[in-house]
Amino acid sequence: MNTAAIVALGAIGLGSLAAAKTHMTSAVDNQDYPIEADVSRHFVSIIMPTLNEENAVEDALKSIHNQNIMQKNPDNFEVVLADSNSKDKTLEVAEPYVSRVISCPDGKLASRNHATRRVNGDIIVAVDADTYYPPNWLNFTLRHFNNDGVVAVSGPSIFDGNVSVLGRLSAAGVNLFGRAGNYISGRNSAFTKDGFENVGGFNTDAEYNQLTSRILSTWIEEEWAFGKRLSDIGKYVFDYQASVYTSARRFQYKPEYSTYYNLISSGQRM
Repeated sequence: MNTAAIVALGAIGLGSLAAAKTHMTSAVDNQDYPIEADVSRHFVSIIMPTLNEENAVEDALKSIHNQNIMQKNPDNFEVVLADSNSKDKTLEVAEPYVSRVISCPDGKLASRNHATRRVNGDIIVAVDADTYYPPNWLNFTLRHFNNDGVVAVSGPSIFDGNVSVLGRLSAAGVNLFGRAGNYISGRNSAFTKDGFENVGGFNTDAEYNQLTSRILSTWIEEEWAFGKRLSDIGKYVFDYQASVYTSARRFQYKPEYSTYYNLISSGQRM
């Protein structure tokens, strides 16, 4: 990719992020949203994969419990922790906020497959432990399932912190190409369980590549290939109002993380 193309992508991405942030601000402030999700026919399982997330998980879970649609319809939701043998106090911190904990195998894709096949919901919501979810986010996400044929919904992420060039380009790509209909964020998405089973879940082969390519192949499978397979069998929606704030820890400038692959090899979770 030449310099002009990179600059153009960055400009488009910044515009996408600005639009997402504007929508998100109005989403947080506006309690009288125009279309409310109808969950009366559904049971929704919110799944949070964790591995040593004691410092972040409580804030994320609190923001999920503050969702307006959950407070109005508590019997239609469960919050499930999909934990891959955390060695810190993740479980102790999270326990008051979750319906149950599912012990999962190592590997994010394997963990998500394992948990998704064991929850009760016909709609699955994917969240992360380092992300803040505004009060109307879940309503904006789930309202699309009011329409027949929708199998997947995703929305933008707004990164905090001192984000590297790689992080900015990644966010730009997410918010630009998500609109095209393939991207489905692991921290901000929902899909039907029938759709998940129909496409065979996540392809865990991506997690067994060489270290230098494992991160890339896992990301492509979790957030692109899986979304593409879902969009092939039903309607996919990318909703700018379903925006979330997320940590830039994977993309920050840190002396010990001189490259993206060094960050991954250091043991930080995707």
